[in-house]
Amino acid sequence: VLQTKNPDAPVIGQVVANDLEGFYEALLQERRAFHYPPFYRIIYVYLKHRTESLVDCAALELGNRLRAVFVDRVLGPDKPFVGRVKQLYIRKIVLKLENGLDYRQAREYLRDIQSQLLADKKFASLVIYNDIDPL
Repeated sequence: VLQTKNPDAPVIGQVVANDLEGFYEALLQERRAFHYPPFYRIIYVYLKHRTESLVDCAALELGNRLRAVFVDRVLGPDKPFVGRVKQLYIRKIVLKLENGLDYRQAREYLRDIQSQLLADKKFASLVIYNDIDPL
């Protein structure tokens, strides 16, 4: 029994036909087109602070600094689905890095940019952390 609101979706046809290979190929094409693993590495950069306006300002500033280096590989900032936990407001920036890129150099750039932001007294109490290749 298969229940769906969209019976015309390609994946439904693939399931009904037991077309594992077709599903696999379609999924890989979609992942390549939208820059997802295994063709790209994903890094989520999270910012947290007690003051919403400060975390918004910091996220915009960090996003602009990241774009100066990583150009169109940067998405956001935006509010994650859960935008506040234990009185800390959260913002997220997504960084998509293609395979073959020097990840060590990219990590250095990311670390330096984050350190420069935190060196600003205004953002010193900000919490920044990275989630590399999230599930």
